[in-house]
Amino acid sequence: MNPDGTNRVNLTQNDHHDVLPHISPDGKMIVYYCHEDEALKAMNLDGSDKAIVLKANNLVNGPRWSPDGTKIAYMSFDDDLSSSNLFIFDLLTGEINQITDQNYYSCLPAWSPDGEKIAYVANPKGNFELFVIHLATGEEQLLVTLTESIHDIEPLPLSWSPDGERLAFAKEFNGMFDVCVIELNGKKLINLTNSVEYHDYAPSWSPCGTKIAFVSMRNNKEDIYVMTADGSQINRITEFEGNNKYPIWFSIAE
Repeated sequence: MNPDGTNRVNLTQNDHHDVLPHISPDGKMIVYYCHEDEALKAMNLDGSDKAIVLKANNLVNGPRWSPDGTKIAYMSFDDDLSSSNLFIFDLLTGEINQITDQNYYSCLPAWSPDGEKIAYVANPKGNFELFVIHLATGEEQLLVTLTESIHDIEPLPLSWSPDGERLAFAKEFNGMFDVCVIELNGKKLINLTNSVEYHDYAPSWSPCGTKIAFVSMRNNKEDIYVMTADGSQINRITEFEGNNKYPIWFSIAE
């Protein structure tokens, strides 16, 4: 749909969840998790030519295209779903590389715009925290704690600013999630929504860097809102039945 909520098109129609979509860098394809097939699938932007991209023995989810469009980062859970790790699938060679090897949850990968880093969420101490891993060296950087207690990962998808200098995410304050932004040096954390009454989460930065879409519960159900990148001018853009979540921006393909 358009950024103002108009021209909504339903791309998948089944009795199962199709979630966590991500648009290819050329704006022509969508990768997502299909619960019915228990696999990562891709389709054209108009919903045609759906095909399985990756199906594994274990649950895989949270796909994110690399900036050059040749790879997909994703999370894979162990057999009893008690932990997960991050992997990169090379679309050209079919090779799969594991980039984390932990006995806790490492999930929701997000590539930096230059393709050199991946931000992700992990809970080595119980609470979920925001990390950045440098792919060339494997060096990990802890930026901020996101949750106040053990929590599910639904509110926690991440988004890089187009210039690669900042990350948008949801952070828990006194039991409520707010959309925040932090610089990569771990300094200057800014709470953009600062709500004490409802959850705001799952931010997505616009390609131009001036706006952020996010999910909010301010009308007692999940809907998508858009605000300027400084947290002002918040507008609701979905007023459809049911819950609406996990917004992703993209530019129209030429």
